[in-house]
Amino acid sequence: MPNDLGDSEDFRTAEQTRYDALCDLLKRSMEQTERAETLILTLAESVQNGTHQTVIHKQEGMGAVGILCACVCVFCALFIILGAVMIVQEIHDLLAWQDINRKDIARLQAQQQQGVKP
Repeated sequence: MPNDLGDSEDFRTAEQTRYDALCDLLKRSMEQTERAETLILTLAESVQNGTHQTVIHKQEGMGAVGILCACVCVFCALFIILGAVMIVQEIHDLLAWQDINRKDIARLQAQQQQGVKP
């Protein structure tokens, strides 16, 4: 293998030749990495300078559907409460009448057993 001095003979060993090839490969890899870094930095600067974003944040209420749903829920709860109050009164009245009727029936049964006419 000819060397840089023009000699036709190479006095380096195979291991030295391999190390030199690895050093050349590493040097080329480092040069490519530096070029890529400069390219990326240039690209990042150009993108950073030319891009502006505006973020608009809107805050809205429930809307018509949400208001309608809330009203329906409130009225349903109100009707359930009013219905429960009315039903509880009727149940209380029914229980009172049941007690009165039981007393009357018990009195009538007692009179019937004794043979007394009402």
